[in-house]
Amino acid sequence: MEGSTKKNVDGTTSGSDLALSGAAVEGEWAGRFAKLMTGDAGPGYSVNREENWVKLRVDKPHSGHDSTPAVFVLHRLSTALAIADGMGGRGAQHLAGTCHAALASRLALDMINDLVGRLVGLGPGPEMARIIERRLHEKLKSAWNGALCEGLGEVSPFGGTMMSNLPTTFTMAEVVRPPAVPGLPFAVNTFNCGDSRVYVLETAARGGLAALTNDDTRVPVDAFTALVDDPPLARFLTADRIQPVTFGCHILHSPCLVIACSDGFHHYFRTPMGVELLLRKAMAEAMAEPDILGAFARTLESHFEANLHDDVTAAIMVVGGPAASVFADLTLPAAEQERARQLMAEERVAADAPKTARANWERRRKADFERYKEVGS
Repeated sequence: MEGSTKKNVDGTTSGSDLALSGAAVEGEWAGRFAKLMTGDAGPGYSVNREENWVKLRVDKPHSGHDSTPAVFVLHRLSTALAIADGMGGRGAQHLAGTCHAALASRLALDMINDLVGRLVGLGPGPEMARIIERRLHEKLKSAWNGALCEGLGEVSPFGGTMMSNLPTTFTMAEVVRPPAVPGLPFAVNTFNCGDSRVYVLETAARGGLAALTNDDTRVPVDAFTALVDDPPLARFLTADRIQPVTFGCHILHSPCLVIACSDGFHHYFRTPMGVELLLRKAMAEAMAEPDILGAFARTLESHFEANLHDDVTAAIMVVGGPAASVFADLTLPAAEQERARQLMAEERVAADAPKTARANWERRRKADFERYKEVGS
């Protein structure tokens, strides 16, 4: 897929790849939808070496290309990694020639773009979450109503109760004051609705990989159960009704990676350990290349192209120094290599004995993987 891979270096000026200019004008929703879709960067990866982040998108063939990543500079002290993953199963009908789910994901990120530079001063985290959830719903609802007024789409009476108008998940990690040197703490604020996730990969001594958000399933489950049972979601964004966005504040320590990703990134491994193993493999291989961030993104892209079950999107920030030093800190020390060996041993067992895999998961979950539930406060 070398021909479709994007290797450009993105800037981080305020706004996203999906920005729309001008105010909404009656009768122009078809044009607005078209501009959202054509303004999308498409599949591939992009890197920003100055700000130390990577964006990745791998599309499942013949799908609606429902998800997309974005990075926003909210203000001079924080950067936000955002993912909106349109729900094709619930929004497969078409609107203005485009899948509802694909439009919903672009509309959600465009709303965050509208708030760039104005999130500061909106109040503490929970209050900000209420503002974001209201604005997200208003954006989707106004787009849906505008489309109906123009005759661009309608809900099929044969769609069933599972169908929704402009359905999408949403997750955002606001990285506040990311330190330029290792060993310093910093804050990550998370905003989440659905089953897209925010992760952190810290050192082995701090527990390795942990999920900072919980999936909005009808019955709360741990990461292993989510892989095996795939429980249905209880909440996701839609034009039909306002849905709560969950806020979390986490104190993390550099060096680390902060990852916002769609469920295609984390949901199709045999065990939850697969996510961390992939990230460790990508970092280790990248250190031998001159373009470290580009090589890191290529390894991730190659893995998902070969094991694609869903659209995959991710935005990943390297915190605590240049990528070379952070990757070295997270892979080369003896403790990091021992953790990788333990994860690989459990992964091999999981391939042969699912019951043993669950026993191993329960044991690990009571120790360092307990952090899958929450990190910091």
